[in-house]
Amino acid sequence: MPGALPVQYFDGRSAKAQPVWLSIVGTSLQLHAQHDGTLVHTVPLAQVRWPERTRSGARLAEFLNGGQVHAPNASAYDAWAAQHLPRTESLVVRLQQSWRGTLVALALLASALAALYVWGLPVAARGIASLVPLSVDEALGRNALTQIDGQWMRPSKLPAATQERLRTRFDAAMRKAYPRDMPAYQLEFRQSTIGPNAFALPGGTMVLTDELVTLVNDDDVVMGVMGHYIGDGAQPLHTTKHHHGWVGANPNGYSTNYSIHAWIDGGYLGQFGITFEKLRSRVRPAKVFSAEGSSTNMFP
Repeated sequence: MPGALPVQYFDGRSAKAQPVWLSIVGTSLQLHAQHDGTLVHTVPLAQVRWPERTRSGARLAEFLNGGQVHAPNASAYDAWAAQHLPRTESLVVRLQQSWRGTLVALALLASALAALYVWGLPVAARGIASLVPLSVDEALGRNALTQIDGQWMRPSKLPAATQERLRTRFDAAMRKAYPRDMPAYQLEFRQSTIGPNAFALPGGTMVLTDELVTLVNDDDVVMGVMGHYIGDGAQPLHTTKHHHGWVGANPNGYSTNYSIHAWIDGGYLGQFGITFEKLRSRVRPAKVFSAEGSSTNMFP
């Protein structure tokens, strides 16, 4: 048949394909049997879902009321469609046929994933963190301390008077560092199997080991070491969900900068030009403490 395309018709009721001629008459798509030209089916053009052009593979046109036609010769279908279907291909279809379009799409996808990782993930994490109640931080800290106690810590053997003295000094330092809305904290003493140390846990739990107190034998030095954790409690940069800037309700206007932690640790010194050379004449030689209780000058 002139202007007709040989295809296979599936009526949606039988799995058997019917060889038909595909043609457009007015506003309808007509299917005629190939063996005798009998009209098999008519479908309004508005009810046909036409296939997109691809580099390979057969073409499949679907009818909204059921049934479909299968054109195994893709190039013949494309030529017939270009001649008889008054429509233009979408931008997406054209890009699918272009290597340049594919490469641009891949580049855009890679850029989007990188941006999501660099900026989107932190924003999402901060949003989720703002929804986490303080009780979750406290529970994490308690659970962590329980596990640490079972492996590396034992009950403290420091005299009760020593513990109370250090707690009083630490509390005074915390109040001075955080005159308003001092965060909740708990100072714990433990005998350690990992040597002199101190560390902070989520929820405001801070641990000071007997070995550190005994080694330095100086409350001022102990407070100097604990000053790092006083800073954590005052910012707070380790002990709560605000470790990379304040999240959630912020009535006091604390910094929400994601880089605040790095800035406190080093950027602050750099901004004011504080260097070792400028401080050399104002500091005493550092001492290295050994487990045997002796000390030597690190910088004579």
